[in-house]
Amino acid sequence: GGHSPLHMAASGWKYGALCELLENGANVETVDDDGRSALYHAGFSEEAMLLLRWNAPLHVAGNDGGTALKRFCDSLWFGDPIVTEVLLEEGVQRVASTVF
Repeated sequence: GGHSPLHMAASGWKYGALCELLENGANVETVDDDGRSALYHAGFSEEAMLLLRWNAPLHVAGNDGGTALKRFCDSLWFGDPIVTEVLLEEGVQRVASTVF
């Protein structure tokens, strides 16, 4: 429950709607009632990649402790291996940019 339009577009594979929401100021840091980000809900690489381009947070942990990165790594059969690779690369780059 408690899904924002951004969450619904990301999880419903609605790339066009997701673009429109982001271009009109949707907050990529919004979480649902379970503490999960839109990136966590993104099912296909196209939506996840778009959210990453808009700097969606990678390490937001839901109420169950799961993050988008963990979800994609745990369920490669559902997720896209390319997205998981990009998430890992993004995470390393973002962490490195705050450390160095």
